[in-house]
Amino acid sequence: MIISEAVDTSITMDVMEDIQAKKEHLKDSIPQGNSADLTKKPVSSDDFINWLIASAQSVNYPSFSDKGAVKTTDYADSIIDNFIQKEPQISRGKSKEYSLENLAAESLVDNEEFVTETLAEIYADQGNNSKAKRAFQLLSLKYPEKSIYFAARIKRLGRKK
Repeated sequence: MIISEAVDTSITMDVMEDIQAKKEHLKDSIPQGNSADLTKKPVSSDDFINWLIASAQSVNYPSFSDKGAVKTTDYADSIIDNFIQKEPQISRGKSKEYSLENLAAESLVDNEEFVTETLAEIYADQGNNSKAKRAFQLLSLKYPEKSIYFAARIKRLGRKK
């Protein structure tokens, strides 16, 4: 246990020395300027672009080695003008033909995915026993734990004929 604590202390001291050395290195690499350098001046986009170019050149970034590589606003304007002259259009896809007959026919088709116990009861109350029986059969498959109840409902519907 004593050896473990000694090793931990030694490692901690080494890490702390490394951190301190890195902090001092960073302090030395940051240029020290006076507070006059921090006064606010109006900045234009040209100043920013020139700063970017100078920064890129200082690290020998290949695409910014000369000022000609930077796209000017004239180039951007020419792209926009070219786009406007071409007048591109987005074509609409062909829409499905909806007639009243098609909509009426589709409304009569029962979607068996959305069968509920309430719907089955509504069919039974309306006297539509065949739809009610089918709904209870689907519910019996969907909820096997209630299959006895649904079987009893189907049997009761059979007696109502």
